[in-house]
Amino acid sequence: MIPKKLIFKGLYSYQEKQEIDFTRLTDAQIFGIFGPVGSGKSTILEAISFALYGETERLNARENRAYNMMNLKSSEMLIQFEFMAGKGLQDSYLFEVKARRNKNHHDKISTADRRHFKEMDGEWVAIEKSAEEVVGLSYKNFQRTIIIPQGKFQEFLQLGAADRTRMLKEIFQLQKYELLQPASRLAKKNDTALIELNTRLDELGDIGKADVKAQEKRLKEITKELKAAEKHLKKLDKQAGRFRELKNLFDKITGQSEKFEQLKLQEESFKDREKDLKDYEDCRLLFSQPISREKTLREEITRTAETLNEFRERKAALATEEKTLSGEFEKIRKAYLQRDKLRETIEDLEKIAEIRSLTEGQSASEETIAAATKNELLLEKELEGLRKQQKKIRKQLKALRGELAEASQFEVIRQWYHQNELLAEQQRTQEALVTEQQSLSEEKRDEMNELLATFKLKATTSAKDPFSALKKELTEKISAQQSDLQHLQLQKELGNLAHTLEDGQPCPLCGALDHPDKMGAEKIDEQLAKDQRKLAALNVDMEKLQGAEKDYLLMRATFQATEAQFAKEAGKLTELLAEGDAHKATFHWPAFSPEDRSLFDTAVAQLTEKQEQLKSAEREQEDIESALQEIENRRENHRRENEAVRNSYQQTGAKIATLKSQLKTLDPADRQSADEASLQREIIKLQADYRSLESDYLQSQEKREAISKEISNLEGEINSREGTLRERETAYKENEKTLKQALKKSRFKKLEFVEDILAVEVDVAAERRALNEYRESFKAAEALLKSLKKDAAGKSYDAAAHEKLDEEISDAREKHSELIREEGVLSKSLMELKERIERKGKLLEEQESLQLRGENIRTLVRMFHGSGFVNFVSTIFLDNLCRAANDRFHRLTRQQLQLEINANNEFQIRDFLNDGQLRSVKTLSGGQTFQASLSLALALADNVQQLSGSGQNFFFLDEGFGTLDKDALRTVFETLKSLRKEQRIVGVISHVEELQQEIEVCLRIENDPLKGSSISPSWE
Repeated sequence: MIPKKLIFKGLYSYQEKQEIDFTRLTDAQIFGIFGPVGSGKSTILEAISFALYGETERLNARENRAYNMMNLKSSEMLIQFEFMAGKGLQDSYLFEVKARRNKNHHDKISTADRRHFKEMDGEWVAIEKSAEEVVGLSYKNFQRTIIIPQGKFQEFLQLGAADRTRMLKEIFQLQKYELLQPASRLAKKNDTALIELNTRLDELGDIGKADVKAQEKRLKEITKELKAAEKHLKKLDKQAGRFRELKNLFDKITGQSEKFEQLKLQEESFKDREKDLKDYEDCRLLFSQPISREKTLREEITRTAETLNEFRERKAALATEEKTLSGEFEKIRKAYLQRDKLRETIEDLEKIAEIRSLTEGQSASEETIAAATKNELLLEKELEGLRKQQKKIRKQLKALRGELAEASQFEVIRQWYHQNELLAEQQRTQEALVTEQQSLSEEKRDEMNELLATFKLKATTSAKDPFSALKKELTEKISAQQSDLQHLQLQKELGNLAHTLEDGQPCPLCGALDHPDKMGAEKIDEQLAKDQRKLAALNVDMEKLQGAEKDYLLMRATFQATEAQFAKEAGKLTELLAEGDAHKATFHWPAFSPEDRSLFDTAVAQLTEKQEQLKSAEREQEDIESALQEIENRRENHRRENEAVRNSYQQTGAKIATLKSQLKTLDPADRQSADEASLQREIIKLQADYRSLESDYLQSQEKREAISKEISNLEGEINSREGTLRERETAYKENEKTLKQALKKSRFKKLEFVEDILAVEVDVAAERRALNEYRESFKAAEALLKSLKKDAAGKSYDAAAHEKLDEEISDAREKHSELIREEGVLSKSLMELKERIERKGKLLEEQESLQLRGENIRTLVRMFHGSGFVNFVSTIFLDNLCRAANDRFHRLTRQQLQLEINANNEFQIRDFLNDGQLRSVKTLSGGQTFQASLSLALALADNVQQLSGSGQNFFFLDEGFGTLDKDALRTVFETLKSLRKEQRIVGVISHVEELQQEIEVCLRIENDPLKGSSISPSWE
């Protein structure tokens, strides 16, 4: 977070509106807020905290905070705080607080109106985010890392381990290492997968090899029938093949006749193409090569002449350059012959310089030998002390290992408890399944009874359908109603016939001539309609009854399946209970209880404590042995180094004498007054002269040889090109004669005519191939037509018989296909059966894997229980934080003090003025406590900066400087100034005069008894 602007009024000692533009302050990176004690400096920090969090350091909500915060002479309190936050400090926010005093009751203040805004596209848009979400810190941690008020600066240093861990957990977002819930979810997910897997195994049922053998037997029978059908089909196909051969023969004769006629029509066109091809081949044979050679020779003559002229010009230029270089080379050669004398002078100077260096080294070696001897004695004394410690720790290890000798059985007991818990969990799961299945079975029974009650029927446990009697009764009613309808229909027909009777005319039924009482049809129609409605209603009832019967049968089947599943799950529960009892019978450890694991856990805890003691002692032993080895190595290294120095001292003396005897041109006294630097400069200059002389000589010699070689090469090239040119010209003339002779011998009159023929590129092979293919096609078509007619002589094709045979083949194929389908169905069924057996085997393997995985996950759950892993990670973060803080604290205390973390995650001080002994942080003086707290605050601010992704970080400092002496104050201020290079912004609040003199950019606070406090910037 970086502040941009703060506006406030009516707050504590401030009556009038105050506006602070932090841009000028933050640009300076280190700025101050200065004023006398009680002037209102800390109010600025309280305004920021209250705007962001609604909290202040001085007052809490129970202390009538609103009344006490508002200036007693003001009727309104206002705070507007604008700042940047978020990733890379890209977003601008405005937090505003307003409150008013009641006009009638001076001591009553309205509830503060709080609003939060974010800048979007140049406008302030209201948001619901809290300061904790925007800044990423709670109020308490904001006080510890951003705005550090009076009395809170030392809090992080003196926090208890638990509170400090909670703070680090929030700042560093360590909640991501709270892995208990994810591990528990994994355990639940694995258990669910195991239950689902068991269900899938149950669904596969009991399948075995007997089912496979039955399927294989039926498949063999079908295969036998299929072979017989195939044999019959082949016989019919053979007969059909003869018919097809005849049909194809007569079809071929017709097609071949048409093809032969088409080829005859193309005969003249191919004769013309053959003549043109002959002309092209004759021209290419006689003239193609001479014409091509003439063109090639003409181009080569031109190209050779041009190259020859270039070579002649280059040779002349090189001859001139060679003459000039010969004179220069002779001068360089004379100087080069005198170079050995210069080499000897350089070698003597190098030896004199080496003699001087070796002489100085001898003095240093004498001091080294004396120091090494002293170190050997000190190391021997240190070794003796470590050997005594080693003897003591070995005795302690022997005692601890004796106490842990009987601990091997604990793993067996732990496995027993784990298996017992697993069985108990399976029993609970199975009991839930049984209860659920029983409830489902009762629900299905109730549905059946409810359906039967609709028709006033009772449930039956037998397989008999309870609807049969009612259905029979209704069927009889429908049948009787249909009979009544038929009788009424007959009566209606007779009634219609009665209307046609006339007196004196005989009745068509009885022959009577008199018809005194004719039948009427009106009443019959009425009764017929009534009976038809009854029949329709009965049919509707029958449909309902049949639908209910289907529903009932489906419900009964579902109920029976549910009952069967209930019995199965109940059987599993019984097996699990028996398995649990059997497991409990295996418990044979009198010191513990199979029902209560707490005694065992206590014993494990005690064992773990002793194991930790053993590990600690073993680590201590390793450290002592490592220290012993290190000191012995150091002692041996000192001894070898001392011996090497003595040998080197003697060898150096001998080497000095040897070097003096090897001087050729100079005497060591010649350069006695010269220092080492002047000797080296003289050597470097002479070496450069020597190298330059050699380089000039070699370059001049190489250049002369290169020019001479190039001239010689050019002479050879010129001679070669001249000969080549003469050969090309002679060949050109001979080629012209050849062309003229060829034209005389040919049937072509002019060379231009020949060139026109050759100008058109012809693919001779393709054209010749086309002509041959035509002739061959013509002959083949003619021969094939004669052959086909000969084969067809005396033969005929019966289409009707062919068609009848095709129908018989179709029937045979259909039967064959049916057998293939049946074989396929059986094969598929057999394959599926085998796959089910294989799938069951894989599921059993997966079941074993899931059970093993469940055991591992439960181990993880126990590991992550009680935030143990988070505490471990927070310890690492705290250790890193301590190291970062020591980079400054060690420097601030002039390398005298250092912060360290003990085993309980508490800060301690390493005092290097007292042999590096450890002591409590509470023993620090006031100034030292401030220095330690400042270092930790800076380290914390570093982490806040990294988490926010900003290029800068910011914090306010409101105490501590009054406890420092002038030297310590100077060191602290230099440290604060150096933070500018680290892109930090630090605001210092103080009344100390020395700091006010050092910090140029600042705000000055003054408190007027009448107007209240006011702020004036240093730049105005």
